[in-house]
Amino acid sequence: MSIKFTADRGMFSEGNLKKLAEMNTNYVVAARLKRMGQEMDKKILAVHEQGSADCHLVKDIAWKGRRLVVCYNPATAAKDRQVRQRLLERLAKISGGKEKFTTKNLIKNDGTSRFLDFSDNKEIASISHGKIANAERWDGIHGYVTNSDKPALEVIANYKRLWEIEEAFRINKHDLKMRPIYHHKPERIVAHLDICFIVYALARQLMARYQLQQGKRISFREIHDALSATEVSHLIHIATKKRYFLPSASSPLVQRLYRIVGLKYSNVPGKI
Repeated sequence: MSIKFTADRGMFSEGNLKKLAEMNTNYVVAARLKRMGQEMDKKILAVHEQGSADCHLVKDIAWKGRRLVVCYNPATAAKDRQVRQRLLERLAKISGGKEKFTTKNLIKNDGTSRFLDFSDNKEIASISHGKIANAERWDGIHGYVTNSDKPALEVIANYKRLWEIEEAFRINKHDLKMRPIYHHKPERIVAHLDICFIVYALARQLMARYQLQQGKRISFREIHDALSATEVSHLIHIATKKRYFLPSASSPLVQRLYRIVGLKYSNVPGKI
């Protein structure tokens, strides 16, 4: 049976999982791995025993009568290390190199507090090397609870499609300005939505072709910025009234994007 429901960690709770099971729905829900208890910690972190740290690792674990698919991604691990290093550098500046320091200069919700020990009154903090070491153990590890019998890699791939959907909403809302809508007439509203959808569909096609032909991904923002910087000026001769076009210089990326769709970008001016 195919997976019908996919959700991030915000939906991870015993009540939600039971409700999905009662509805006879095959699901994949991102798990809050660090809240599953010490016994599960050992089983989850044992994913490293599946192979070396420079390759993708996957492990199936039984959890409360359900299936927990744990995966290790070296690229994600590298990103986790970079984020942690930035936070520790921020803490080093705040502490001034002191073992203990006041918390008045800490920024709430910036992620640094997870690496700190606090005094009883929360006014004094110190960097916890134990918490840093514990965080390092979890670099690159994610988990998904499912009741599907699909292969582990297929379960993971299904969850990743959730991010594609969220990315689609983000591009349409923020990059293409689909919302808010400032039109009032129904036909103008429909036209606005149609234009946004057509642009998004064309951009997706260009992203797919780029990955297929170039062997690497490209984001919507990269395409947007490259093409937005490419302009053509229209010139009118005052005496003859003849019209000419003057293309701007194009970047190597723009040249590749044009070739991908079978076009050739020319920097040579011409007559209209």
